[in-house]
Amino acid sequence: MIFMPLILLYAGIVLVVSLPYRLFQFLFHVVAGSFRQSRVILVYSDSPKWKAQIETQIIPGLPENTLILNLSKPGLGLSANFDYRQYTYWAGRREYCPMVILRRPLRKPLLFRFYKAFRKSSGGDSTELQVLIQSLHSALKALPNAA
Repeated sequence: MIFMPLILLYAGIVLVVSLPYRLFQFLFHVVAGSFRQSRVILVYSDSPKWKAQIETQIIPGLPENTLILNLSKPGLGLSANFDYRQYTYWAGRREYCPMVILRRPLRKPLLFRFYKAFRKSSGGDSTELQVLIQSLHSALKALPNAA
């Protein structure tokens, strides 16, 4: 009981310090990502579960200036790359590969997470994967300056 005020004080300090930082980080990624040349980031790996489908069904429908990050290719200097940092910020820790990030001007980007859809597709149910691919293509058409 004697430590309760100290715990509350510590929690208050952490909250006061971390909220402005998180807000700044969010605004930085929204604004800085809005002015990048490539509006689309595709992130995938060479997993046999999805590599062939991504290269035949998703990549051909993407704009020419799409940034493609293959996480299976080492030595790309990704940690210093701003676009890779954007990917790690928006992707988070769940279902982060494969995914497509559509950056929109001064708004939060659209995230298309394909992990669950590919898992269901490998089990025989490819409807969710096809719906996700169709929604990606329709969102690409709605992007400003879509190529």
